[in-house]
Amino acid sequence: MKKIKGNTFFHDSAVCIGGFKSGNELLVIDSGNDDSSAKKAVRDFDNINVRYLFNTHSHADHCGGNSFYSKRYNTEVIAPEGEASFIRSPILEPVYLYGSYPPSEMKNKFLFAKPSRVDIIVGECKELKLRLSEEEYLFKFIPLKGHSPDMHGIITPDNIAFLGDALLGSGFLEKHGLIFSFDVKSHLESLESLKSLSAEGFVLAHGGYTDDITSLIDLNIKSLKSVSGIISEICSSGSVSFDDIHNQLYEKFNLRENLSLNILNRSIIKAHIQYLHDSGDVEIYTASGRLLIKRRSLQ
Repeated sequence: MKKIKGNTFFHDSAVCIGGFKSGNELLVIDSGNDDSSAKKAVRDFDNINVRYLFNTHSHADHCGGNSFYSKRYNTEVIAPEGEASFIRSPILEPVYLYGSYPPSEMKNKFLFAKPSRVDIIVGECKELKLRLSEEEYLFKFIPLKGHSPDMHGIITPDNIAFLGDALLGSGFLEKHGLIFSFDVKSHLESLESLKSLSAEGFVLAHGGYTDDITSLIDLNIKSLKSVSGIISEICSSGSVSFDDIHNQLYEKFNLRENLSLNILNRSIIKAHIQYLHDSGDVEIYTASGRLLIKRRSLQ
């Protein structure tokens, strides 16, 4: 891990893993995809004890290494209330994406983490005092719902904020036209809330460390709104099926899909359709067994 400031560190990888170290004890922030990711993040610390682990949310690339820390260090796991069930029972992630018991291809480390216990729940509490090497430290939590049902960021005592997947780096946005969102409205609200977040530095799980997130917030908002706008425009020509929308986005963003990515992208599209529906832009209805969408202005 690289030191950011004081006792705060981060491991720069495909999914950045954070750390707050005091003496020989460490609080880890997210755990990566698997045991290998978790092990690499702490390998340069001598005689370290990973006492605590905070999961920003329950996606497999953020909690897949939990079991490594639990087995190696008997680490206490901290997680947001709405994410804890998914961490304990990781089959729930491919289940909610697929809509029923998932096909075997979806039981991979990117969608199906190893199960992990959760010892401490972050619910209504906005802060938590934790003891590391006999010193007590105050950690603050930031609700950042949208990308997942109950994602939370964390601010270390050094005033460094770890934002999970609430905010994505510019390189990630350029590579991925469809960024994952569970609830687009909440996602946009969380992005707006980051404009007033006061911290000395920020770690993005997919983007690394930065001391200024102003332009990135606008880029993330633009990315989400762009997809909703494209879907709304597709629906302006009349009633279209969900598959029609998926196909046009597939061509627009030059998507390449296996089964898992297809299901993942369909979940993203559903989130945008729900957002447009609840904001009054489109109507969702069924006809002859087909799910159809059209702009309300066409009625």
